[in-house]
Amino acid sequence: MKNVIRKRQLPHAFDVKSQQSAMVNKANYDIMIKTM
Repeated sequence: MKNVIRKRQLPHAFDVKSQQSAMVNKANYDIMIKTM
């Protein structure tokens, strides 16, 4: 329940975090493709 409340209070922070992780995942994916 605490997580739900926190997400509701800080939706922007969670969005930024997920965006950053998505960018990192894409960068890692691109590097993997280039090194293959």
